[in-house]
Amino acid sequence: MRLREATTDDVAEIASLHASSWRDAYRSILDPAFLAGPVESDRMAVWSTRLTNPRDDQHITVAVEQGVLVGFICVFGDEDPKWGARVDNLHVAPSARGRGIGAMLLKSAASWVADRYPGSALHLWVFKMNALACQFYARLGGTVVEKSVTKIPSGGDAFVLRFYWASPTDLLSRSLRSNRSPWREGAECRNQDFRNCQLCPSWVRTGGAGRVHRASGVPPTAAISLHRRELALGASSGRS
Repeated sequence: MRLREATTDDVAEIASLHASSWRDAYRSILDPAFLAGPVESDRMAVWSTRLTNPRDDQHITVAVEQGVLVGFICVFGDEDPKWGARVDNLHVAPSARGRGIGAMLLKSAASWVADRYPGSALHLWVFKMNALACQFYARLGGTVVEKSVTKIPSGGDAFVLRFYWASPTDLLSRSLRSNRSPWREGAECRNQDFRNCQLCPSWVRTGGAGRVHRASGVPPTAAISLHRRELALGASSGRS
């Protein structure tokens, strides 16, 4: 496994991986008609533009294994005076997930931002319904600071959350392994709004109002704190 800066030769592979990742992770979020076909030409247009006519503050890194591109990340360094650099797209091939590639890519972007834009913060947007991604960013120290509606046309009115790191160097010291808390099969879900919780979607009623998780390996501390923060943002903005 190695990371390197993307080149124009990577356009087709990045676009293909991006479309494949959206179809897998966003199948219940984006318009099915869009995912069935147009997503491929849409992503090809985006990455052709970004790699042939890049912004001055753009940095794209790809993860390559045995000659095959298995992940990529794009970050814009001079994006927002308040929230800092923005990660715009971090995707790992479905077949390569769960091996730490996403964390490697995110840390590479954080390192680039820290080097090129000293003092800058880092942020990104993620679909609220993308529970695994929300948990991933929370475990790497991201804090939810805002809730909004997606600007992706095929996303309808789906909610997105802004994750924020005050300092990219804080992210570099984080470890997914060290932040993993055991949540055994049948452990109680202590989130406040069980029916609407997208961070902990797998629960069953166990008499009364009790809820237990059916999936193992879900980090409870990150999920609970993140969900409570999201609830507070919804209450303050009048959205739910």
